[in-house]
This record gives sequence, C-alpha cells and structure tokens, in this order.
Amino acid sequence: MEWRDVSFDWNQIKALLAVHETGSFSAASICLKQTQPTLSRQIAALEESLGVLLFERNSRKLIITEEGLALIEMASSMRDAAYGLSLKVSEQKNTTYGRVSVSASHALCSYHLPNFVQKIREHAPEISIDVHCSDNTADLIGKQANIAIRHVQPTHPDLVVRQANGVPAALFASQTLAAKYEQALKEQDYKQVPFIGYGSVESALQIFSSVGLSIDEHNIACTSNTGVFGFEAIRAGIGFGLMDRITAKKWPELIEVPLPNGSFTVPTWLVTTRALYSTKRIKFVFDFFAEQLIESKL
Repeated sequence: MEWRDVSFDWNQIKALLAVHETGSFSAASICLKQTQPTLSRQIAALEESLGVLLFERNSRKLIITEEGLALIEMASSMRDAAYGLSLKVSEQKNTTYGRVSVSASHALCSYHLPNFVQKIREHAPEISIDVHCSDNTADLIGKQANIAIRHVQPTHPDLVVRQANGVPAALFASQTLAAKYEQALKEQDYKQVPFIGYGSVESALQIFSSVGLSIDEHNIACTSNTGVFGFEAIRAGIGFGLMDRITAKKWPELIEVPLPNGSFTVPTWLVTTRALYSTKRIKFVFDFFAEQLIESKL
C-alpha cells in the first residue's frame, strides 16, 4: 500500500458513524458538537468522494443504504482503534512507569548521576533511567535523550528550561604539585605553573582568564574534550585544573588553590521539550532532578 493511495477525512468518517448511530443529523450534531449544516456538508463530501449514496432521506428518518452499511463495520473498527490509541497515549502520559533518558557531560555522568539515579529509584522504582554521556553542547533532545543537562543556556522557544544555582567550582591540584609550586603560587606568578585545560587551548585560556588567571599557551600542560580525563589528570599531578567542589570532595588528596577572583560557579540548565514535559514520568524526573541541582545535593 502506498501512502498516496490513502485519502480520507476522519471527520467525515465520524460524521457517518454519528448519523447512523443517532438516526438523525440533529442528534449527530449534538453528539459531535457541530452544526447541522457542517455535518450535512461532511456527509455530502464523503458521498461525492466515494461516488455512492450513503443515506436515503425521507420526511421521517434517515435510512442507511447498503453501500453505507458496508462502510459502517470498517468505520467502527477505525473508531475503536483511534480510541485505543488515545487511551494508550493518555496512559503513557499519565503514568510514571517507563524509561527516561538523560544526557549530560561525562563528568556529571561519572561523578553525579549515579547518586541522582539512586535517589530517583528510591522515590519512584517504577522509573528506569537511561544515561547518555556527551560533552557535546549540541541539543540532544528528541534524538538520544528526553532530558539534557547543559552548561550553555538553551534559547529555543519550544524548550522547557530550568536554571540551577550553578555548580560551585575552584582550582585544585595534587598536594605534591601544589608543594612544588608553592612559591610561585604565593607570588601569584601563574606563568610558572602547569595547567589542565578543557576543550581547545584557546578556549582553555579564555576560561582561565575569566577566573583571573593570566597565562599563556605554554602553561597548558594538556587539554581534553572530556572532564573525566581532566579530573584524573589533576589527581595524577599533571597540572592545576578547575573542578567542581562536589567532585573534589571525593578525593581528599586534592587541595584547593585560591584563585585571584575567588571561587566561581558553573552555570547549569536542565532542558526538555514542551511535548516531553507533558509526559508524567518525564516531568517527574525533570522536576526532581531540577530540585536536586538547585539545592546542590548531587
């Protein structure tokens, strides 16, 4: 079957069923909440498109023709299928049972989301979470994930967006490396210090500059496109690097190094689409996680 061969107006089918079951245009118009002229035009249009007479009209009542009666069984099946589909969609939208996919950076997925998933499962064990790790800032909503956590503010008007308070972050280093460069740090001579960058060298320098660190390309000991490597490089003593304080607490061997501009926060947004947000389980997870982020419990 080709889609181009399927040509009918569902409103006309509903009109056919309503007139047949109620026995009159007036009763059918009340049932469908339409005017009688509108209903009459729909029946006339259906008769014209099919090339058959569906109802014989006399002064007392409408009598369905054999051709019309032949359509009723199929039309009724279509209505039942449409009703079943409507119930299924309603069931999916109004239950918390099912799966919800979440997209976040590798660092969030590795160090924070396990705690989040545990909390979700404690509150709603009927919900399963599928985690997609990506450090790409591209919007994955509707492709790989129902919900995305982003550090770049989304601007599309059809998105539901909640901003968290921001993840507290600072400069960290291994104790050995901090001791090695103790004098340079005291003098704030950061051009003598190696650093771990995220993204390209250029973007890393911009980030360091935004927190008051004036350094050059030669200070960047290494870069990575994933925060997980960056964090592990800091732990390994390769260089000083920026890290959120919540993750840093997991490794007591790290020490916080004062920044010229003080500590800072990483802006964080929780994102989904308006259509997805209308689904109960996705709304539940979105709102729950938004609360966790805003209260910095992760």
